Amino acid sequence: NSRIEELNIERTFATGEFGEDGRSHFLRTLCSRPNLKCVQLDWREGPISFEFTPEEVGLFGTITALETLSLYRIPPDGLKNLLAARPFNLRRLHFGQGRVSMTRDDFLGLLDFLAHEKCRLETFWGYLSTSSFGHLAAAAAEAVDERLEDPIRALLNVLRDENSSLTDTWSYVTNGELDFWGEMNKTCPNRLDLRKELSDAYADQIAKYLNEDSHSEAFELVRSTFHLW
Repeated sequence: NSRIEELNIERTFATGEFGEDGRSHFLRTLCSRPNLKCVQLDWREGPISFEFTPEEVGLFGTITALETLSLYRIPPDGLKNLLAARPFNLRRLHFGQGRVSMTRDDFLGLLDFLAHEKCRLETFWGYLSTSSFGHLAAAAAEAVDERLEDPIRALLNVLRDENSSLTDTWSYVTNGELDFWGEMNKTCPNRLDLRKELSDAYADQIAKYLNEDSHSEAFELVRSTFHLW
């Protein structure tokens, strides 16, 4: 049915076998639905228990209208394949309580996706921990991308300078700056556009408007903080 907009399957039980061929056919059919906006699959147990391959996860990224994707578990390189399809309509990405086995390519793909000007992702929920980022940093010596040397800092830099959509993240990584940029995107979604326009010259015009004093507190405040907006 091409009119279906939402599919939610949780702990479903069925008779018979549902092997790899059935799974592939199901995914091909699912991803051909042009109006599908929400997919939530929580098959952690029972006769239907999917272990998606990285390539299969990538198929979800081809659903043009998809806004919400919730999977219980995602395999290594699955996130890379999903985001490589550039699902720019995607607003919410959830991995339930399943662990995200993030590879270097997964992480770099996430950074590139968040930095894209068409990114609209608002929520990223996944089981990430400090050890996840530690693993990425430990592998940095084998990689040529300097962003892997300090993965958390690389993520924060993207949120600070290139992303204005992400407002809600859930993980086991406790970081005040991560929360800060989420709040900034929520309260001032056009902050990056403002930052481009707001220069010292513009700040000087504001100061001139306010008491014509280029050394006023208003001028100093604008000049010293506009790059953080």
